[in-house]
Amino acid sequence: MISLPRPSFGGPLAVNDYKGLLDSWITEELAEQALLRRVTSSEGAEIVGRRDNGSYSGIIFPYVWPGESRCREYWLRRDHPEIERDAQGNPREKNKYLGPPGRGNLLYFVPGTPPSLLSDGSVPIAITEGAKKTIALHRLSWHEISDAAPPRFLPVGLAGVWSFKGVIGKTEGPDGSRRDEKGPIPDLDRLFWERRRVFIVYDANVHTNPKVAVARKVLTAELKRRGAQVLWVNLPSREEKH
Repeated sequence: MISLPRPSFGGPLAVNDYKGLLDSWITEELAEQALLRRVTSSEGAEIVGRRDNGSYSGIIFPYVWPGESRCREYWLRRDHPEIERDAQGNPREKNKYLGPPGRGNLLYFVPGTPPSLLSDGSVPIAITEGAKKTIALHRLSWHEISDAAPPRFLPVGLAGVWSFKGVIGKTEGPDGSRRDEKGPIPDLDRLFWERRRVFIVYDANVHTNPKVAVARKVLTAELKRRGAQVLWVNLPSREEKH
């Protein structure tokens, strides 16, 4: 059994944190497995490299690769992000989730995920946006499954709908200058995709936000290029749920 890292900063989650997580189908036990911690504004600002007067208190989500014992990165879910207006004048939260600046995109797995699942093509993959949704899918994947059986699927999280791409190195431009080269992130190469079923589970705004819809199509093309059998899970909107 791999000994998982414990963050040296922050503290235990508050009662209200557990209540909010449970609304997202994340139990206290699962929150502990995911190594979630509450941080103050000063601690959060240090983690995400901010030096302004913004509010950075919240919950940190450690990124731990299956089978490894080190924390690769932390992402912060802020309690009080700024509010901005969209094109229709509706208020929305800005930068609710933040990571350290200048870092490459990474895949998120719930800490404690068996590393054997990465290469087991018989276990489907479910890709979603955000660590919190990934944790909820993790619970669903193991719900009422015996210890001897594999999960229903392997949940994989993206920090954003386009976060399967990023800066992968440097290359020479037409004028001879050194420039960033962008492409699929290296983490994708660490999973087995050939003839593997993959479910893309994006939010319901995939039907109303053209940028999200395009991101899903591009991710689908990339995974099919790797040999995966890609399926889309279309979630109902809040209006449809009611």
